Amino acid sequence: MAKRSLTKFGDALGLNRSTILRDIRELDAIEAEYQRIMAIQPWLRRFYSTSEFAEEIGAEAETVRRMCQDGLVKYERDGSGYYRIPVSEADRFRRED
Repeated sequence: MAKRSLTKFGDALGLNRSTILRDIRELDAIEAEYQRIMAIQPWLRRFYSTSEFAEEIGAEAETVRRMCQDGLVKYERDGSGYYRIPVSEADRFRRED
């Protein structure tokens, strides 16, 4: 993030640049720890992205998107409109194979 826009953003919120940078570093550390935990404890995971689901069942991501659209896979949409496929769906596909 550019120094000028960060300063402008901080001024609008009543924060200084060093406070914002510290908070960003803390959020980065939290994200890294979350990713580490998810890598070693996948049972915590509740949803897959289309590409993750595709990898799990041995298909292409575009195929998974079509399967969602055709109602062959249960899914939710996140706030950005991306498919979120429950882990249970991958388990169901494995059982049906």
